[in-house]
Amino acid sequence: MKHVPFKVSARAARLIGRENVSNADGAIIELIKNGYDADATACLIIFDIKYNQIPKKLTLGEFHSLELGVKEEQLLQSFYKVLNGFYELKTIDESQENQLLAIFRRQNRIYIIDNGDGMSDEIIENNWMTIGTNNKEVDFESKKKRVRTGAKGIGRFALDRLGNQSRMITIPRGNFGGFDWKVRWSDFERQGANLDQVFAQISNTSYDTFFLTIEKILSIFPNTSKVATKKKFSQGTIIEISELRDNWNSENIQGIYKNLEILTPPQDSFEFEYFEDEAEDFEGQSDRLEEIEVDNYAFKMYLHSTMAPKEYGRIRTSICDDFDYKLSAEYNENQELIVTIHRNEFNVELLDKRLFEYPQMKQWPFNKETFETSNSFTKKYTLPQLMPGNLSGSLDNIGPFQFTVYFMKRSLQQDDKERLFQREFPSSTRSEWLDSFGGIKMFRDSFRVRPYGEAGGSSFDWLTLGERAAKSPAGVTHKSGSWKVRPNQVAGLIRISRILNLNFEDKSSREGIQETPEFQTFKVLLLRIIQLFEDDRQAIMRLLNQLYEEVNEQELNKDKAKKVAEKVVLESARSTTNNTKEEVEKNQNERSFLAKQVLAFSRERDELITELKLLKGLASTGLVITSFAHELKNLSANILPRTQDLRAVLQKIISNDTVQKLKSYNNPYIMIDDFRNQDQRLKHWLDIALNVIRKDKRTRKKVDLYMMFEEYERTWSAALAFQSVELIIPKSNVDKTCLFRMFPIDFDSVFNNLLSNSLDAFQRKDAPNSRQITIGLEMEDGKIVFTYEDSGPGLLATIDNPYKIFESFFTTKLDAIGRPVGTGLGMWIVKTTIDEYRGQVELVKARPGFKLKIKLPVRKDEGIVNHV
Repeated sequence: MKHVPFKVSARAARLIGRENVSNADGAIIELIKNGYDADATACLIIFDIKYNQIPKKLTLGEFHSLELGVKEEQLLQSFYKVLNGFYELKTIDESQENQLLAIFRRQNRIYIIDNGDGMSDEIIENNWMTIGTNNKEVDFESKKKRVRTGAKGIGRFALDRLGNQSRMITIPRGNFGGFDWKVRWSDFERQGANLDQVFAQISNTSYDTFFLTIEKILSIFPNTSKVATKKKFSQGTIIEISELRDNWNSENIQGIYKNLEILTPPQDSFEFEYFEDEAEDFEGQSDRLEEIEVDNYAFKMYLHSTMAPKEYGRIRTSICDDFDYKLSAEYNENQELIVTIHRNEFNVELLDKRLFEYPQMKQWPFNKETFETSNSFTKKYTLPQLMPGNLSGSLDNIGPFQFTVYFMKRSLQQDDKERLFQREFPSSTRSEWLDSFGGIKMFRDSFRVRPYGEAGGSSFDWLTLGERAAKSPAGVTHKSGSWKVRPNQVAGLIRISRILNLNFEDKSSREGIQETPEFQTFKVLLLRIIQLFEDDRQAIMRLLNQLYEEVNEQELNKDKAKKVAEKVVLESARSTTNNTKEEVEKNQNERSFLAKQVLAFSRERDELITELKLLKGLASTGLVITSFAHELKNLSANILPRTQDLRAVLQKIISNDTVQKLKSYNNPYIMIDDFRNQDQRLKHWLDIALNVIRKDKRTRKKVDLYMMFEEYERTWSAALAFQSVELIIPKSNVDKTCLFRMFPIDFDSVFNNLLSNSLDAFQRKDAPNSRQITIGLEMEDGKIVFTYEDSGPGLLATIDNPYKIFESFFTTKLDAIGRPVGTGLGMWIVKTTIDEYRGQVELVKARPGFKLKIKLPVRKDEGIVNHV
């Protein structure tokens, strides 16, 4: 037997380099991170793109400065003629044009220069040239206490993605000499070559060569003559990439610049207010520069391009200072989330003070004092409050993080400005900013984790905000809907750390984080945090809209608006030349009134359309169940006899003596009994479902509510018995009836959903042993009053506002990673059904136990009648 070692094809370098880094932007970012990890304070990205097309004329100096081989120089000599001290292009055909273009494009270069620690020959050999080295994973902190961004040991292969030839000049800190390293990536593609058969060249070089190379590269850019001195390039690394794989143009470079603008998170320190312009940045303020360089985390990036020498320079991160809402959240090691919400949407000075007379607006943080002082508030949450019911270990494995999200409307309607007291803003400027910097981005240890929140990419909306909004399309003032923010209305940043968030590992491509259960739970948690600001905004907007409607008597004015509309239509056909000034003014006022009421109708229509979408979904479910009603009835009828038939067959085959010798878990008769118990429960639930969809329940008629409750008790009795739940209903007698005109299916909708929620509550860990549901029925002030009460634990303590349970899609039922699994429509159906009968729902008790009252107005021939 012999031991055979694995061999690695040289082609593997291409697979983990050029083909593993998805685009040039990602490759450049990987190389910038290397400078950061080396404790650099400055990084220069230089695009020396002199030739994107064939020059028709060259000076003698330009011609002789070209880096050409012998054959290339001879070729150029044949295509150009010397005339009046210039090389002028001759007439050439298409094939010659392609040859020339390839030669000139090989003159283009990309340089990435940093003033970090540089590399010794030992580091070059053992780290830089060792694939998959884990030195940054083990030695994860730099001398300046920076957390190193690299960990996979493949970042240097990003060079292959950018160009075929790479050169590196590096001077280690404290040395006067360094090393010159060169490699041609095409060598890795030699047929049959193994990785250990491909070599890079390395030679010694001097500090003078290093410094003069930087000065030469920067010499063509204005205001950069002293940058090498100012930025302390006494050590560092120059990377030169040639034989570029991409045809760089102004649009590509502009895209790189925009990407680098959002590569690092905004800082609140004076660093981002430093220097008034690029000229001062390079030439002046040396004392301030010294002060800034002391900061271990100060890392400035500069981009320059020969295609636009004056256009670029210092790359600055944009700070958002124009927002409607800002939410800042910090999650600590104690699993506490400290959230601060800033409201900047409202014109507080003009707010109608009657707003604060509503009960909810008297409570913190909606109270007048909070609005008129800081207009922001801070609240602490625990994880169970944000993610009730999540029992998986994923939450425990999420480390500390910070999350800031900004909400910005893109436009403002004049009607909303008046109705909702919204402040004005420059919509075009805001939209332009959102297009450039919008999206929720993630930063780890001072660098962005791509591609999350990247404009135009498939991961721009990685938190699926668009999908949430599509499922819940209600406007922010909708009375029963649940408003959700759209992805193009937000900008945000998440800060995590390699050290504190160990379960967030990079994908091998360095593009995003692996979709582990921890990361999936993390995304659900972020959505829950976003919902905190959504809830705050909607609560205020609803009341502002309600106040507006009450003040303007919208409902009372609808008929008047109709009459005015008819009058305007008639008068528009008549001549108005003889109208007096007073008549003209009156007509204008009426038209203004009409316009406002049309807007009111429009808003009401939008709300009804939203509600209709929800009801269509519910109706579709009902139709599916109804279409299978016949099959379900047959299943319900046959489900119990099957176990009896099976028992009878087995008794003929297996003797009693044989059965008695078996262990209980092998006894087929015991197993059949278990099957029968399960079948019995299934039959009860089928009977309940079939009872709900009976055709006679979808016809409006006058019913005796006492009889409805008796039928309700019969339907549920078996299912409740299995769960040891006692149901107490209103009892009638021959001398008493309670008549009410309704759709019987509405009765089921209300009480089935209430009972279903009670059964869920009885299953919770904090539920008491007693399981009792009591329904009361009485007359009070000319109204039918139902009371519904259970002995369960009540609403979760995490629900601050109990009335929130009546909002569509609100649910506390979550799966293992925290995603909602309940429909969130049960209590919404209860509320909207009662609203349709012009009734009221009042929460009497939220916890422990649960109790509510339902009040329904009745006609003269309805209500409880005693026949004594």
